[in-house]
Amino acid sequence: MIEKITARVFCQLQGKGGNPVAIFLSQQKNLSRTVQSTLARTCEWESVFVGTNQRKAFYLPTGESVSFCAHAAMGASWAIGDQKKIEAIDFTTADDDDDDDGKTYHAVVHEHGIVSMEMQTEFQQDNIHRPTLRRILREFHEIQGVNVAPSFVNASV
Repeated sequence: MIEKITARVFCQLQGKGGNPVAIFLSQQKNLSRTVQSTLARTCEWESVFVGTNQRKAFYLPTGESVSFCAHAAMGASWAIGDQKKIEAIDFTTADDDDDDDGKTYHAVVHEHGIVSMEMQTEFQQDNIHRPTLRRILREFHEIQGVNVAPSFVNASV
C-alpha cells in the first residue's frame, strides 16, 4: 500500500503560503524507480518517497529523480513524525545506485508541526558577471537608470 499525503512546507504559523509537496509513504522497504517516477509524474510539484527503511527518494513533477529537495525532506519528516508520534527522525537519501551510499540527515518535529533539520552541506560559490546580472534584473523588472543591488552571490548547497 502507498499513501499519498499533500502538505505545505515553509508556511507561516497560520498555515499561509509555503511550498507544496507530495509525500508518498510505502509499507514496502523500497519502491522501484519506475513506480516512483510514474507516481511523481502525477504530481504538480516535487515529491518524496519514503519506505519502511526511512530511505527517501526525491522527484521532480517530470518524473526525474534529484539527489535532495529540502522542502520535500521537511514535509516527509513532518508526515512520519505525525503518523508515528515521534519527534526525532533519521533518514538517508537514496542515490542512483540504490546502494547504501546516500547521505544521512536528522530531523526534529517540534511543537506546531515545525521541523528543523541538521545537515552537512558543501558550499559552492560561482563567479557572476555582475554587470550582466544587473542588466538582466533591470530588464526583467522593467527598471531603467537604477543601479540594482551592488553585489550578488550565486550559491548552492
